Amino acid sequence: MRSKFFVWGGLISYPLYLWHWPIYSYAYIMEGGLPSSKARVGIFLCSILLAWITYKFIETPVRKKNDSFAIPLLVLMTFIGIGGYALNQNWFTSSSAAGVDDTYISGEIGNDKFFEYMDQNFYTCQPITLWTKLPKWKGEVRCKQSKEDRPVDFAIIGDSHAEHAFLGLAEELSNKNIAYYIIGNPLDGNKEFKEITSYVLENKNIKQVILSAFWGTVQNSVPENSSFQIEMYKFANKFEGGTKKLYITDDVPLFSFLPRRCLDDNDFCSEDSVKNDKIYKDYMSTIRQVDEQYENTSILEIYNKFCINGKCNMAANGELLFRDQGHLSILGSKYAARIYNEQYPELNR
Repeated sequence: MRSKFFVWGGLISYPLYLWHWPIYSYAYIMEGGLPSSKARVGIFLCSILLAWITYKFIETPVRKKNDSFAIPLLVLMTFIGIGGYALNQNWFTSSSAAGVDDTYISGEIGNDKFFEYMDQNFYTCQPITLWTKLPKWKGEVRCKQSKEDRPVDFAIIGDSHAEHAFLGLAEELSNKNIAYYIIGNPLDGNKEFKEITSYVLENKNIKQVILSAFWGTVQNSVPENSSFQIEMYKFANKFEGGTKKLYITDDVPLFSFLPRRCLDDNDFCSEDSVKNDKIYKDYMSTIRQVDEQYENTSILEIYNKFCINGKCNMAANGELLFRDQGHLSILGSKYAARIYNEQYPELNR
């Protein structure tokens, strides 16, 4: 422990602790997601350099009550911080100079605008007895229906991916009163989802049902001593021979970066599809088996509209379609709904 290297490491440990997190956070923002391996190495080396400078020219002089270096360096660091913020806000660079065409990518990011749109345009689902079983977003029940004055005849159930499908379908399928009900993982045996499923099955007004979920996670989160295939077969079997038509969606890709990156630079709005393609292939083999086994079941497919020719893209036709790494935005939900309606025009009959 008397090694000069370890002693030096101990001396800079506290300023290293102070520096590494803001630098990493800034890189995360600028990259629009997890920084690359090379970037993380650079972050680590930069943090060590700044920690040594801080120890050498701020901490040591302050301890010795010699501020001849400390005050100028503090002023310099302040200007560096302001400069970094200014670069992040594009104060010094016009969109055209940065190679960004503002008319190419448009859309909203984050959850607030999505849920604000939901609250302004749709109605809290009925009956009220369902509310206690359902999750909330900032006090609002995450269960909506498209029309207020008539019975629900079309249900979307699942997790948050059922929720992002609802918005577009509620507007695209104008002849229907659509409602969505979400309770986490639809196949993990939770009591609340079973109750929602029973409600949908027993409701005579509901004739069409969509099951939608983040299948990449769901397929690995089924009850003990069961499997994704078994649980999907069990679910589809509940609708067989009845009067309700069941549609199962495939899923959207999960990106490694945040959608802000698309707005900052449209050249960085896609990534290699290898990882998502593998996940898609795994869960779709089961979903296609269910589709073949049960006559009353069909598949709504959207994945191949986002991932094609080895790339997954967050945008299409100049519109940003995701509000985070794995959920559709307002524009994205409307985009998906148009595709679903083209695949199965009977959805709106």
